[in-house]
Amino acid sequence: MTIPPWLLLAAAVPVLLLGERLVRRVRPLWRMSIPAPVVGGLLAAAAVTGLRLAGVPVAVDKATDSTWWLWVVRPVTQTKPDVYLPLAVAFFTCVGLTATAGVVRAGGRPLLMLLAAATGLAALQNAVGVPLARALGQPAALGLACGSVTL
Repeated sequence: MTIPPWLLLAAAVPVLLLGERLVRRVRPLWRMSIPAPVVGGLLAAAAVTGLRLAGVPVAVDKATDSTWWLWVVRPVTQTKPDVYLPLAVAFFTCVGLTATAGVVRAGGRPLLMLLAAATGLAALQNAVGVPLARALGQPAALGLACGSVTL
């Protein structure tokens, strides 16, 4: 069974709604601020894994002929680009939008320490990555992509 990209996109809505319902009903998930897309995505991954273990071949066709909607995340240069990148951007944006001011306040000092550590490590990664990329004859942007962008 091969799932086409647009069906995958349509299936994301009920998966997200299921995750939202579970987060609201299962108190530990809500209390630990587990995002609904993560809960729904894990359930979908478990369902696909179960189908594969049962012998049902499940695959996802990530290429699409419709390139007009990919302008949001990159210039379109491929004839059949993957839909993964825009969907990943949307997923991580949704996860990031769940961080309300109350959650940030509840994080308190440990959250500030994590922010300081992540900021310092990002600067260090750039300070090492850019010169290393240039020394290897690569563009400086590759040093950034392998440095703080991934952090």
